[in-house]
Amino acid sequence: MDEQKRKEIESRIRSLESELAEIKQLLQTNSSDLSPNIQTTKSQPPPPPPPSTIQPKQTQDSQPQQISRVQTKPIPRQKTFEFPEHMKSGEYWLNKIGIGLVIFAVLFFFKYSIDQGWLVPKLRIGMGIVFGCILQFLAFKTYLKKRHFSLVLFGGGIAVFYISGFAAFQMFSLVSHQTAFFFMLAVTLYAISLSIKQNEQILSLIGVLGAMATPFLLYTGEGDIPGLMMYMSVVIAGTSVIYFFKSWRGLLWTTYIIGVFIVLLGGLDIVENQNAHTDSERWSVQLALVLCWLAFAIIPLLREVFAQINPQKYKYIQFTYLKKLVSEQFEQSAAKHAYILFVTTPVIVYTASTLLWTENYMPQKTWGWIAMATAMFYWFTAYQLKKWANLKTVQLIKLLVGILFLTVSFFLLFEGKTLMAVLGTEAFVLFYIGNKFNDSKFLRSSYILYAILFFGTAIRIGWDFNRPDRFFNLENMTDLWVIGLMFAAFYVSKINLVKRIFFPAGILLLTALFDQQFNGNLLFFLLTAVMLGMHLTQRYLHDKVLTTYAQVYLGALSLLMINRLMLLEISLFPTDLGVRPIFNLTTGIDVLFLAALLYAARLIRSQSEKTIYYIWAHIIILSIFLREFQSSENGQGIVTIAWGLYAAILLIAGLRLNKVSLRKAALITLMVVVAKLFLVDLSNLETIWRILLFLGFGGVFLLLSYYFKSLWKDSDDTGSSPNQTDIQS
Repeated sequence: MDEQKRKEIESRIRSLESELAEIKQLLQTNSSDLSPNIQTTKSQPPPPPPPSTIQPKQTQDSQPQQISRVQTKPIPRQKTFEFPEHMKSGEYWLNKIGIGLVIFAVLFFFKYSIDQGWLVPKLRIGMGIVFGCILQFLAFKTYLKKRHFSLVLFGGGIAVFYISGFAAFQMFSLVSHQTAFFFMLAVTLYAISLSIKQNEQILSLIGVLGAMATPFLLYTGEGDIPGLMMYMSVVIAGTSVIYFFKSWRGLLWTTYIIGVFIVLLGGLDIVENQNAHTDSERWSVQLALVLCWLAFAIIPLLREVFAQINPQKYKYIQFTYLKKLVSEQFEQSAAKHAYILFVTTPVIVYTASTLLWTENYMPQKTWGWIAMATAMFYWFTAYQLKKWANLKTVQLIKLLVGILFLTVSFFLLFEGKTLMAVLGTEAFVLFYIGNKFNDSKFLRSSYILYAILFFGTAIRIGWDFNRPDRFFNLENMTDLWVIGLMFAAFYVSKINLVKRIFFPAGILLLTALFDQQFNGNLLFFLLTAVMLGMHLTQRYLHDKVLTTYAQVYLGALSLLMINRLMLLEISLFPTDLGVRPIFNLTTGIDVLFLAALLYAARLIRSQSEKTIYYIWAHIIILSIFLREFQSSENGQGIVTIAWGLYAAILLIAGLRLNKVSLRKAALITLMVVVAKLFLVDLSNLETIWRILLFLGFGGVFLLLSYYFKSLWKDSDDTGSSPNQTDIQS
């Protein structure tokens, strides 16, 4: 009972000391901030009140004005580095330096006694152990009065014990390996039990470091991997249990970093020398990896759960000195240190296991099913964690780890088109969940998968030359499924930036697929349909960026249209005009493109951009006439007639509809026809054709000028009437 009361008093004293240190620091800061204001107030008397000629009327309700008390705002935590109070004293650094010098002195003593031959080896080891016991005795005596000093003595004494055990076996060969090992194990157990009894994490750290160094300090060159794995498993299991009850983060992370490294080191030797190791050695490493997963992924999770069930018993240690060392954000992040273990541990264990067991021992599909089972386990864990509101972040981490393992299982279980289809479905499901619940982690996961899908599909389309000739095959349907899921994500997304990325990505893949499967007129028809769909989409969403995408796509398609109109020898679109001008498939596809272009112009909101669309359509019409008739006998004359009739129709339509743009286009075209008559037809056509063309167009011009005013729709129908300038023009 006296011992328990003593511990309670010690813990209360430590908490009071830390609170007093914080209060002292706060008072010093406040006094330094307020003292200049106080001095200024004392040195300068308040100014006299301004003269007033009107005295305020005193009423019954009037009350004397009260002086408001100055309220000081809480001082934000400083992010600059500052040592804790106990580290500012010279005592703290002197005892650390002193015990370090003492340990070096012990090492030098062993070395010097060997060189001089002063003492027999047994006496040297005995003196080392006695010296360690003296340090432990002094530590117990000074613990209540000088806590930090006593901890230094405790640690120094334990270090002397380890050095003595090492010297007894490696340097003097006084004891067997088994005796030295059990001695080191006893020192470790003593350090751990002392840390638990004194409630001091630093002692457990010394014990764990010594325990993990023991196999290397007592190394004999035999390379007993099963023994090493069994020993490390015991150490890791013990420290994880201590963490569960004590919440010592330093102990957990020290064991994690060094322990996992040693286990992986043993597995690496097996991976590099597959034929030199037995199955028992592989299983020993595998069991150690599974124990690492339990110790660093499951035990911390259980502690998080128990902390919610019984927070008084499983409360976390608060390091008050961290408030002066780091910012508040960093302290909050450090409190969630286990989240890193929840993600890294299963990934490391699974990856190391797959490398440990090659294809000869375990097929790839078996690891795929193991990954899928792991994903199901993590999803089940996440479902169980929904009972506690404070563990929502942990629940989300478990969901994401499950998604990661599910994706890995897909890569191992499927291949080719099946893998792409499954990954595409998973990506869209993740995107839909993240978009619906505004969860950035799900969205980022889907972005990664979509990026993999985009480049994977692009490679499949660009380098897969062995696809069947027919379009409706599994390979193409898989690519269409992935592209469709990209457009589906574009459709459901609430973020404009995401829409602006997914939309062109899907368009590029769809265009590449069409280009790989089709050619000629059919390909140009499909690309025209894509262009029209892009214009319909931008009109529906009112997005200027999507409008730019549609116009860029139209520009690229227009370059291909120029190629078709000019009938270049090196053609990206092989065409067959047939024997009949105008009435052939190529011209029919061009007319469909022309109709799509005119309809797309109606979907554009900017009037100046509409004008560009219409001008391009006008040029295409003239170019089609030129392409279709120029190779015929007296083809230039037929082209001139076609252009003239087309211009006359435009002029009449412009007059009847009262459209200035149509009238201007018609008049310019007529002027081009006149220029062509003199520059081209006059030298290339026979005399009879020249007479007929000049006579015919002269008559047309006279008729148009004669009926110009009568053809103009009057103001009763249009609300406007022609002016003299338009008639004269």
